[in-house]
Amino acid sequence: MNSGYSNKFYKVFGTLSDSERKEFCEFLRLSFIKKTRLSEIIIDKIESGTDLHAYFLKKYTERSLWNIYSELTGSLEQFLSLKEIMTEEAEAHRLKRNQFRKRDLTRLLVSDHKNNIKKLKSSEFNYRTLNEIQRSAFECLPALSRAGMSKEFSEMYKTYSDFNFMNFYFELISELIEKKIRMEFYNDNTVIIKEEFFSKYEFHKVLKTVDSIYPEYSVIFEILFKLYSAVNSLQDITDFKEARKVFIKNKDLFSDYYKNEMYHSLLNVCTLIAQKTKKNLDGEIFMILKSKLDSGLTDDLKNSKIGGNHFRDYVYIALNLNEDKWAEEFIIEYSQILPEELRENNLNTAFAFLNLKRKNYKDAVKFITKLKRVYYIHDLDYYTVQIFAYYDSGNILECLKIKKRFHDYLNRNSGFPESHKKGSENFLKILNGLIRYKETGRKKILDDLEHEYSRAEELFWRKWLSEKINEAKS
Repeated sequence: MNSGYSNKFYKVFGTLSDSERKEFCEFLRLSFIKKTRLSEIIIDKIESGTDLHAYFLKKYTERSLWNIYSELTGSLEQFLSLKEIMTEEAEAHRLKRNQFRKRDLTRLLVSDHKNNIKKLKSSEFNYRTLNEIQRSAFECLPALSRAGMSKEFSEMYKTYSDFNFMNFYFELISELIEKKIRMEFYNDNTVIIKEEFFSKYEFHKVLKTVDSIYPEYSVIFEILFKLYSAVNSLQDITDFKEARKVFIKNKDLFSDYYKNEMYHSLLNVCTLIAQKTKKNLDGEIFMILKSKLDSGLTDDLKNSKIGGNHFRDYVYIALNLNEDKWAEEFIIEYSQILPEELRENNLNTAFAFLNLKRKNYKDAVKFITKLKRVYYIHDLDYYTVQIFAYYDSGNILECLKIKKRFHDYLNRNSGFPESHKKGSENFLKILNGLIRYKETGRKKILDDLEHEYSRAEELFWRKWLSEKINEAKS
């Protein structure tokens, strides 16, 4: 039987745990669940783990099977919806208030909305807080009007109006920051109406108004407005540093989810500033990453994405700041939470970088050559760590061999992203000049290298190259 309902039912049913399957059967036995074709026998068969489809084929016609699977699928979807409602407190309360409204229980409805707003105001802030407060206040207004509660209506209307205003600007500024980041990173030039009307708006006036009436929310707007100012004036990092400082100082005001989002926004803005201005902001990035770990936020390490996750970035940034002890402790502690499929490669890369920093060049090469090269980032690390190790240890012959292999790889590998190709080619070009200078000692080569380095818009391993040029100059 190839019924769409049967396929859908078994696909969803197969995701249930043993305890959930028992709960589903208990759900089917509830008296208010419509199940005209689901007899107790069918429910017993589901509960016992019998081959349900084989039993159905012996017992029912194809038409009856279609009807049974239709009801089973509908009931299973209801069951999953109920489970979600039971775990989502806000949704459960919303449905309860709907019942109060339908049953004309005005006093209970008003009291519930007031309690909900009070709870939202006292809870950790998240992206939906302002919206949920204005929504609850708005939904309460008709009940207050019908009951003739004029004074309470005016108070609730003020709550709705004020939080509607704050929510609008909160969502607006958050969206404009994200839009700017997407434009810079992904060349996304999509025009949105909000941006056209409000990009030049004097947001400091909004902040002043919020601070005077709702000072408990002013810190949120202060962070966002400073971040917005930072992405629109990348050369001046004062606003970014202030946004980072205010956020970390007040991070306990926010829910873990929103806190995590803010950390990612700070990292994105910091990376954007560094790329556009060529300023070394590793110290800022390291401060943000450490604060995120101190907050217990490690989803970016537990999750897997194409090519890996952010584990490598923590180690690399720490080593750039000579924090090799911190990097070693990080590797030991946090490698345990890495997804199994990423752990070995992440450890080999991390220990290669660590040994390179500590001038254990043979060990650095040993670890990096263990990489299972699946994605381009593995190839980048595979070649460049060897280049660094051989160059710094004075083994120029091996360095030249790896440089040539890396160059050939860039030319023949069509899967290597174009966005990274120029930066890699510029790296090899300057590396080639450094080697020629080592061999000849001609000052003209070094002068040309400094010029190439300063004018290169896209350049990988900029810090390492800068160190080698400075060493050559001294």
